Amino acid sequence: MNDMQKVMRKVLNVNKVILFYFILFYLSSCSSVLNKSTKQINSSNYIIKSYKSKNEETLLKVNTFDKDFYNEPITPIVVLNNIHFLNNNLFNVGVGKHNVEIAFIGKITINIKDLVIKQGDSIVINAYLKQDPTPIVD
Repeated sequence: MNDMQKVMRKVLNVNKVILFYFILFYLSSCSSVLNKSTKQINSSNYIIKSYKSKNEETLLKVNTFDKDFYNEPITPIVVLNNIHFLNNNLFNVGVGKHNVEIAFIGKITINIKDLVIKQGDSIVINAYLKQDPTPIVD
């Protein structure tokens, strides 16, 4: 019986070591594509988060929500440097200053002027559009 207990202890120790290496491997391989940086800009209508891309790709992602209707996702018109985009929320952008306009019918438009994007930045804009009190028809 004593030999059996020794064998069981060795098996348990081996299992603990295997579990330890499995957890270590899992945690080390779960790094995301983006490393979160410390930059975040908050406004009453939008939040801008800045990330550093591991592959040096420069991206802009626009997520838009209806602020008055339980933050329901909506598909806006995004105007990036005076170019209109429909049904697109992910942009491969160049380095420099960008003007971003986020609009939707019946909502107040959000304008973000001179958004500076550097090489390898990945910018995420979460925009919360409010109802526009102005009537659509005159």
